[in-house]
Amino acid sequence: MPPRRTRAAKAAQEEAKADESSRAVRRTGKEREREQEQEQEQEQALGQAEDERDGQRPDATAVESVEKAASNGSTGASAKGKGKGKGKAAPEEEGGADVIEEDGSSKSEQANALTMEERMEKMKQLRKKMAESSIANRKAVATEANKAKKSAKQEAAIARKMAKAEKVLDERDAKERGEDVERQRAMGYSIEENEAWEAKLAKKAITKDQGAIDPQSAAERTYRRQINQLKPDLTTYDKQRASALGASPLQSGSSSSAMTHTTTGPSKGQVVKKDDLYGGINNLAYGDHKPDDAALDRVTQHLNQESDFRSKRSRYRPDDADAEVNYINDKNKHFNKKIKRFYDSYTQEIRENFERGTAL
Repeated sequence: MPPRRTRAAKAAQEEAKADESSRAVRRTGKEREREQEQEQEQEQALGQAEDERDGQRPDATAVESVEKAASNGSTGASAKGKGKGKGKAAPEEEGGADVIEEDGSSKSEQANALTMEERMEKMKQLRKKMAESSIANRKAVATEANKAKKSAKQEAAIARKMAKAEKVLDERDAKERGEDVERQRAMGYSIEENEAWEAKLAKKAITKDQGAIDPQSAAERTYRRQINQLKPDLTTYDKQRASALGASPLQSGSSSSAMTHTTTGPSKGQVVKKDDLYGGINNLAYGDHKPDDAALDRVTQHLNQESDFRSKRSRYRPDDADAEVNYINDKNKHFNKKIKRFYDSYTQEIRENFERGTAL
């Protein structure tokens, strides 16, 4: 059996319990005062943040104060939880550090709402930057597409103009130095290039448009042009020539060399005259030539080309009824077309501005 406690031991134990309870009461009172101070600081920080939010975006000092108050509130709640293990807490301590407002939201929730507003503001700024970058990219793509729309014909024309300008500058520099321009230019050509150039000039002189001429001269020029386009079929000619040279004289006792016995070709074994093979002034054979399908196709293609050439040369170009009338007669109409062909790429925007009334 355990030893029985004396009255002195019981009294000492009761005094120790009383001391401990008094210390717990003093400790809970100090904690309550500390929590009240933290709540006052938090309310002041929240009030300052709300005032600045109504005027402008809260500065860094208000945000830091709110965060500090929230951290102090969390540490106070943890300390209060530790005190509960040692002694009985008051009803106010069990309720927590958050104070419920009239709208049903606590101060910690208001602090979190302010942080979310800052995040939303930052998100709006990021979206604005993304929209601006997208618009800039679209403008750049449109600019590149407009540059790519320039036809190769315009680029070639610009290149020719640049080459001509360089040529004129070189000639001017050579004249200033007292040098012969033609001699200096000829030093850069070879004999083959010179001969090809002269042949080109001769051909150009023949095909040059000589203006209004009589119908007989026009027919002669057309005939010569078509003759120059003819290309002889040397393969077929060689076959016919070999067939004619391969003929042997008759073996039937006739000594006439004017008759031959063909041994090749479609008329094998047929007696024909040499004049019929080569032709001559005394040849009576006419119309016995049968062209092949390739020759017939060439004739058909040539006739079609001539027909297209005549139709395009005198093609009727009807006027557009919906087009803008900016001329007073046919001569002025053609003149305006020439002006438009050369300067429309430069003056189109100016004319559109005048029509809209936005020109400066």
